Amino acid sequence: MWLIPLTEAQESFVAIEILGRHLDDDDPKVREVMDILADRFERSGRKALAVPNGAIVQSLILDAINGLDDSIENGTTEKEHSLTKKEARSLFLAGSALLKAVSRRSAKGLGEVESDLEVARTIASQIGRGSMRMLGAKDFVGDSKSLTFRVGRNAKGVTHIKITLDPDDTYTVEFFAVRRSKSPPYIHRKLLSSHANTYVGELHRTIETGTELYTRI
Repeated sequence: MWLIPLTEAQESFVAIEILGRHLDDDDPKVREVMDILADRFERSGRKALAVPNGAIVQSLILDAINGLDDSIENGTTEKEHSLTKKEARSLFLAGSALLKAVSRRSAKGLGEVESDLEVARTIASQIGRGSMRMLGAKDFVGDSKSLTFRVGRNAKGVTHIKITLDPDDTYTVEFFAVRRSKSPPYIHRKLLSSHANTYVGELHRTIETGTELYTRI
């Protein structure tokens, strides 16, 4: 674990965007990281970001940045976060700088990010860049066993797809509708459908069925 000192703007970014969004996360690994972050802030004094897991912290920051970016672009920042656009842009820039700092430290330090993302990168390559473009895929978040990404608008109302590698070398493909709110837990996830025992050759068909989006011409 290491500590990264925060500027005043970055302190606000962590307190509002990361703690606000993820304190109630039900993922055990994320929950452990969030407990450490919350404890660091509760002790007050000079604020610093405690980084017990570089890959998870990077994904949390990236999610918060993407949320701010969408809010600014859609003109809903003030409604969702009680922030002006100017304040939201300031948080966005602070978060972007913090992401770079965490990424640099991860690259120098434990080497955990590369190993943690091996499965996620394999899944992405199996789907293929062309298919990802057709899906409108973005906001990629990976860990040691899965890849999650946002997709474009579709008839099924799916916003995110999570593909998890199972012990028998098949995948579980889950389709979620994720919505934001201005009150805790800030992000609401609804599982729309789940498909277990999916082989590599069935990924495209499963995604097309779950979203009614094409993955190949």
